[in-house]
Amino acid sequence: MTEATQLRAPPPLPATRQDLVNSRLLKHTRTILDHVEDMVIVLWDTPEFKSLCDAIFPSQTKEGSFILDDGQAAVMIRNLAKERDVPELMDQKLDAIVHALRIVLKRYGQGRKQRRGDESPQSEGGGGD
Repeated sequence: MTEATQLRAPPPLPATRQDLVNSRLLKHTRTILDHVEDMVIVLWDTPEFKSLCDAIFPSQTKEGSFILDDGQAAVMIRNLAKERDVPELMDQKLDAIVHALRIVLKRYGQGRKQRRGDESPQSEGGGGD
């Protein structure tokens, strides 16, 4: 071992964020939940959207029921998806978006039952609260 060990140069790092994303070895297919979560985060600062998610009792709802408030929130999500050209949500049924919205809110501990204190924050069922 008298010869010096020649170290090879490391491969170059991806130059941009997009190059980094493209180099990901395990590809992740985004689901409707991922897309709805993106839209919820964008819409969260919108007072109208937040007011549709706020009620924890039927008497507090903006439109008269949880179903109607969730449906209106889903319309806002779908409209934003159309504005941002998100094909996975643009033509999605409102019922599917409502279901995804409820799961996303539960993931953040903001489900109606969680906020009311009827359900633990770790629970992630798809019930219509």
